[in-house]
Amino acid sequence: GSTACTTCDVDTYRSTAGGSICEPCPENSYAHFTGSTGCLACYYGMPKVVAGEIDGCVACPNYSSSQKGAAKCQECAPGTTNNAGKTACELCPQGTFNNVSGTVCQACPAGTFRSANGGDGTACTKCPPGSWSAANAAECTLCAEGYATSEQGSTSCSPCCNLCKVGTFKPTGATDNKCRSCPAGYETGSTQAGASVCTQCAAGKFSATPNTALCTPCPKAYFAANPGQKACKACPAGQITDA
Repeated sequence: GSTACTTCDVDTYRSTAGGSICEPCPENSYAHFTGSTGCLACYYGMPKVVAGEIDGCVACPNYSSSQKGAAKCQECAPGTTNNAGKTACELCPQGTFNNVSGTVCQACPAGTFRSANGGDGTACTKCPPGSWSAANAAECTLCAEGYATSEQGSTSCSPCCNLCKVGTFKPTGATDNKCRSCPAGYETGSTQAGASVCTQCAAGKFSATPNTALCTPCPKAYFAANPGQKACKACPAGQITDA
């Protein structure tokens, strides 16, 4: 006969007196100490699949979790994630997303944003025209004054093209970034900004100063026989103009 009782090992137990064997802890429970009379359910995020496993409960791997006493870990749903051993999956933070179960949250690409945490796992939204974003953005940034973008999903804004001022011009086909002054004796031919030509004043007209939009007809008793005149000449003695 026995001369003494043997203490139950870790992860085994005996709940009643007089037993002959120690029972292994059921799945998803543990007993950290020898001589246990019962087992405890594994913590959230730490299941134990094999009954009587000596190592006790084990942490769920990355991007998964479990309920208390669960038999196995479950992959985090789209829009959520976690690190190993956390008690629950967490919503992806703003500016990130994932659309596959059991994966890490990814930064929204440049030109897109996500303002809500987690969500349904859908991808990030493209920035609307007139705005832009860098990667990992929770919201898009409006283009500054003088800059614009007409496309969705822009990663930057471009300087606006400004019209040349009235009296100045930029020739068709020019690739530089400057407007030219239209010299005296010439006109741009339009009182609107954005001219692309500068031509000589017609005979009978003049422009005395640079950057003239429209040449001025010579007044009575004055004439300009040739194009491109800066001033009109007075009719000589004995002569007059028709108008």
